[in-house]
Amino acid sequence: RGETAREDFSIEDGVAMILMIEHLVADSVHWSVNRFHSRQRLRDDLRRAPFIALLESWLGRFFSPSGEIPRRNENDRHLFWTMVRGMPALKGLISGTVKSLENFRDSDVRRSSDAFAGKRVMQRAFSVEDAQSVGLDVVKGLSSFWQSECQEVTQKLAKFDTGNTGRVPISKFYQVALAGDWRFSESLAYLEQQGALDNSSSWQGPRVIIANYIQSSSNCIVTKEHYSICCRSSCEGYWTALEEAIGAPSATPEAILSLVGDLLSAESDGEAVLSATLRAQLRSIADVSTGKVWLH
Repeated sequence: RGETAREDFSIEDGVAMILMIEHLVADSVHWSVNRFHSRQRLRDDLRRAPFIALLESWLGRFFSPSGEIPRRNENDRHLFWTMVRGMPALKGLISGTVKSLENFRDSDVRRSSDAFAGKRVMQRAFSVEDAQSVGLDVVKGLSSFWQSECQEVTQKLAKFDTGNTGRVPISKFYQVALAGDWRFSESLAYLEQQGALDNSSSWQGPRVIIANYIQSSSNCIVTKEHYSICCRSSCEGYWTALEEAIGAPSATPEAILSLVGDLLSAESDGEAVLSATLRAQLRSIADVSTGKVWLH
């Protein structure tokens, strides 16, 4: 705010922002787990099976934007698995994280003289602090887990992009939903608000912009007050490679085109061919900014 808003951000500012987000995520997970554990009136020395059941039920609540599940379903963890189509991989993420905790405790107790800790390991008992630790690790792993779902959505829509325009006719978009998929039911108004609707062609009619739709908030698996867990942009890898190769805030169109061509060629069998239209667009951007294109 004020004068600070006019200044550029430093590396230290970026690090501080990352640490603050990590702190917010940890606080929200710890508070959520502790609250859920207290409401369930569970013991603080759960065995493995009820401990995993606790985490599965809690995760269903955590996924809810409000942090709540209707009270009549509060103890019904099957509701959550119905909501996410019973994805076994998510259950595997939870059980795998619990297994990692067990392995860590086994190795840690061998180096410790704490008799109480050794007893908990031998009994395979888990505390609310263990639930908080596992819950945080699960939430941190959700981004990679959810990316496979995002790729599946992209592939489903790409099948209808017969013109390779990155767009899908709205009729085809809703056709997928009518076939029984719980996604692809957003209204035209919502799609337009998210910047995912292209109304530029009166002949082709409204079309959904695939990349923008994937990035919309309806495809976020977790939405909280201070952060969300959503689909990663497929362009991030390219941006990172360009930033590392260029090593500057801007570059000439020729340098960018050469690097992009190399990146695309590395992913295909033959040499990448960039259209004349894309080349002209990049050069037109450079023409109004002293001959170079700013990366950001």
